Amino acid sequence: MKAKEKILVIGAGIIGSIFAGKLGKAGYDVTVLSRADRLKQLLEKGILLRNRISGEEICEKVKIIESLQANDIYDFIFISVQATQIEEITSIVKGNASKNIVIFSNNVTGYGQIAGALGKEKVLFGFPAAGGSNDDGIINYHISTGFIRLFQATTIGEPSGKTTKRLIRLNKILADSGFQPKISSNMEVWQKYHVAVILPISRALNCFDSDNYELSKSKIILKEMILSTRELFSALKKCGYKLTPWILHYYYLPSKILINSYQRIFNSKLAEYAYAKHNKIGKDENDLLDKQFEKLIAQSKSITESYEKLKGRRK
Repeated sequence: MKAKEKILVIGAGIIGSIFAGKLGKAGYDVTVLSRADRLKQLLEKGILLRNRISGEEICEKVKIIESLQANDIYDFIFISVQATQIEEITSIVKGNASKNIVIFSNNVTGYGQIAGALGKEKVLFGFPAAGGSNDDGIINYHISTGFIRLFQATTIGEPSGKTTKRLIRLNKILADSGFQPKISSNMEVWQKYHVAVILPISRALNCFDSDNYELSKSKIILKEMILSTRELFSALKKCGYKLTPWILHYYYLPSKILINSYQRIFNSKLAEYAYAKHNKIGKDENDLLDKQFEKLIAQSKSITESYEKLKGRRK
């Protein structure tokens, strides 16, 4: 039997831990690069995951390293960090001889700089539709499934947009591990529209100190959030970026329908783990993404009145 791929996960936060634990359970040869406090947890307890819906627990004793050498070869390197950390992590991976490096991170500015640093022939890009919280070393997590997966699936793609052999291999690895991935032919534009969705959600949550249940009660803020999303979509369209994926046309349904829908979504444990908990720890990343998106707004000469109003309500 052919041995399963050898995978390095860089970034042992919530997402990286979910990747490592699920890939390890699926039988892949997983190594995690970690440092500081999280390193101590991993050495003592390994990867501990608890599915927040089913209660299923996973305990994986993966290999741990603190640094990456040029000749440490892996079939795939997964980089799972916030946008604020990409430059630092790129410097760690640069020079390593592994041929396939998958960047799982929010992105507004495009992939040119990363591809230039690591080699366009090496990089793939993706978004992990997963989240959770680290509760004393146990990662209470969720992975998008069912209806939510229509809007937010683990999505991967090549810089070229082509469906290559290695992309198919990556898709199989993620599918084997329970992520139910999708392949995008334009991951860069997909990422821009994803950020156009999450920024208004973040700013709306900020109005209630990241309490999704309180947000669910406010039709005024939810309406501003929806209008803000449409404004950011409009800016992207004016810059020449086609709405991607198609399901995002959902945001052009009547506001009343969308408000009722979001009231149900935010009044749930799913929203607590998928949005609120991440928003609490992702302030710096969201501020960076907002600053980067402002350049697209300026380029498009768009008016984003609702979005500016929503940001102005921030606590």
